[in-house]
Amino acid sequence: EDVQGSSEYKWVIDPIDGSRPAKCGCPLWCVNIAAAPYKENATLADVQWSLMKSANGHEIYAEKGKGIVQSNAKRNPNDHKPSATTTLEDASLILEVGGNEQTLAGLIYAPLIAKTWSRGVFVVSSSSWSLSQMIAGKIDGYVHIAKRIYEEFPEQRKKILNESGGKLKGLFPYDIAPWLLAGKEAGLTITDTHGNDLSSMKLTEITPENQRCVIAASTAQLHQTLVEKINERITIIKKRKRHVIKLL
Repeated sequence: EDVQGSSEYKWVIDPIDGSRPAKCGCPLWCVNIAAAPYKENATLADVQWSLMKSANGHEIYAEKGKGIVQSNAKRNPNDHKPSATTTLEDASLILEVGGNEQTLAGLIYAPLIAKTWSRGVFVVSSSSWSLSQMIAGKIDGYVHIAKRIYEEFPEQRKKILNESGGKLKGLFPYDIAPWLLAGKEAGLTITDTHGNDLSSMKLTEITPENQRCVIAASTAQLHQTLVEKINERITIIKKRKRHVIKLL
């Protein structure tokens, strides 16, 4: 907790990012810690250090401008080398569905699933675990669109909130801060679904306005394809809204 005038750093800690897998006994979760020099209205751009510790004990420690500076997984010299995948057909993806209107999310994701099923497409409820796999070169892309669906389909907001306990569940700063630094230091391309940088996100604000959606990819080429496909699909579905609503 920050006390104005007496704190040297701002700390953002998520003890379990991936509570749903953890409750099921699946080791697909991370402990997240990020730190920034203290100042009011700090943003993700101010984060200087981050630590991600997976359920299996794998740790990734990053320092701004210095890359992935420490890991307890030293057996593989390429442990923090993202893949060089540039095409959707050759990509493996993790698609987040938590917090979404599920049918809409499925319709938006459908072309991605069709293109990547043979290589591997997965649903995992932990952005940190997903990004840790991208940093390790095991997964090529990650997409989370809950906030975007909430923005683009206002007629579904009541349903979305009712199904998620009355609160929008996009990505919070404590979700994003550790892996945004580590991912960028490892060479990933990470933005929101419009292609905008996430660095201006406020570090300690958890309002709906400060939540984000995310597209992350191992290469700039794959990232651009994912951004284009998501936006094309949203545009098509909005044009066919009357037909889509019958499915919801």
